[in-house]
Amino acid sequence: MQILTLVTAPPRHFSTVTEIAEELAIPRPTATRLVNNLIKLGMLKREGGGKKIIEGDDLVGLASAALTGSASRGPRHEILHELVLATRETANIGTLVNGQVVYLDRVEALWPLAFRLEVGSRVPLYCSALGKLVLAMMPEVQLAKYLETVALRPLTQNTIQTRDALAKEIAQIRKDGISVDREECFEGVIGIAVPVIAAPPTIGLALVAPSSRQTPEGLRQLVPLMQDAAERLAKCYSSE
Repeated sequence: MQILTLVTAPPRHFSTVTEIAEELAIPRPTATRLVNNLIKLGMLKREGGGKKIIEGDDLVGLASAALTGSASRGPRHEILHELVLATRETANIGTLVNGQVVYLDRVEALWPLAFRLEVGSRVPLYCSALGKLVLAMMPEVQLAKYLETVALRPLTQNTIQTRDALAKEIAQIRKDGISVDREECFEGVIGIAVPVIAAPPTIGLALVAPSSRQTPEGLRQLVPLMQDAAERLAKCYSSE
């Protein structure tokens, strides 16, 4: 457990066997054996086959399942349900998992025409309302690394395709506290997101709607309702 915590927990990630051995004050061969055992279990893996140790696929899946189950319990799901009744739009909660946004909980809109993504679905950071919100909440060093390395693959004609444009968008989100998806991830789908918990792990609340009957300006009118729901959701998480 100590090794998993060292590799995954912010603010510092211990990413090599040598760093792990030094931090735990254990012999390097012992650290190597322990890390290799965790790799075999799928809890850790070597990034690109190199020396850097990162979260394994099984660990990410386990974390996602735990967050999904946690988010779906009790009053949090009811808060989402109340928000959908008030706004008549689909509401979801998401967080950062392994470089993508993962939906933790979701309540569908009452309209026959609604956009549906299952709980556990993943979307890129650079082109979704929740994803851009997560980027805006990142520490500067982490954000700079992301902007240097991300491949801005266009998913729609509205997807942001330059790092400068994305950096400008993130700066605006930090100023406004609101993130908007203008059909950047899926054709015909718009969204808006506000933070629930800004400190890592960042959790955001979003509304999504078909652009055929809703506009980004219309979604902005719903922000006060979202912020009230986000405040109540934050209290639910902090009580655990």
